[in-house]
Amino acid sequence: MSTLPSTARPPVWRRPARVVLALWAPALVTVVGATMVAHWAPLPAPRPDAALARSLLDLRGADERGWTAFHVLYADCPCSQRLVEHLCTSARPPEVAEVVLLVGEDATTASALAHAGFRIVPTTARELRERHHIESAPLFVVTDPEGVARYSGGHTNRKQGLDHADLDALAALLAGRAESGKGERGRLHLATFEEHGEFVVEIEDDGRGIDWEAVRARAADLGLPTQSERDLVRALFAPGVSTAREVSDVSGRGIGLAAVERAATELGGRIAVRSERGRGTVLQFRFPAAVAAVTTNRLARLRAA
Repeated sequence: MSTLPSTARPPVWRRPARVVLALWAPALVTVVGATMVAHWAPLPAPRPDAALARSLLDLRGADERGWTAFHVLYADCPCSQRLVEHLCTSARPPEVAEVVLLVGEDATTASALAHAGFRIVPTTARELRERHHIESAPLFVVTDPEGVARYSGGHTNRKQGLDHADLDALAALLAGRAESGKGERGRLHLATFEEHGEFVVEIEDDGRGIDWEAVRARAADLGLPTQSERDLVRALFAPGVSTAREVSDVSGRGIGLAAVERAATELGGRIAVRSERGRGTVLQFRFPAAVAAVTTNRLARLRAA
């Protein structure tokens, strides 16, 4: 009579080890998987942050009134250190002023960034939160010449990623001029001449031009006429009308052009405007030739005195 073979059973001392391993392995996989997802998942799409841009405006230097890139980095963070290496070794666009908000103290990092042409602004984690409303770093923010945030997000497409995207973001923002066949730097032309018995001061740029639809919408909100082109030109100089997207220390309050027109009117002059969206704007300040002659004589006497 044959006996069926019995199923082999592990020693009693091995059973708890298998139980622990069975519980520990899934837990380990879960933790590692969550960590990898958190570090390599795509970053949220960058979005303009108006409050952040306003808090950064006072950090711009006197010669930093064009495009400005702000890099928020931690001195003792490995992620930030990789970005420092990238920033110091990559070819940076010369038309963009770049500022590094460096949290913590690291003389070597600060020296390397300064040597590469970055302006360093030392700060603390507390100041970062309370003054700039920034909860974490690294962070990359780009503001346009008007001080409006045009990009706010990461330096890379993925957390902990090696695919640095800051230069691509800057190139895309600056490409607005390239796509229109314009150079990277704007052109401003000033001319004076006499025409039809008037002394004319003409200022011309090759920028984005006036957004007349934005002027129309703002004028309508204020109850101003908007039916004709002349109505829109008049509205452009009305108090409270502005096409700026955000209020800053240099634009957005709707008082600049109103003050300019008032000053021209007091001198007996008038202002003519020609502007085409995407091509540029021409402002002509037209004064009676007699007024221009009197003003010129007064200036000559002031210089002589």
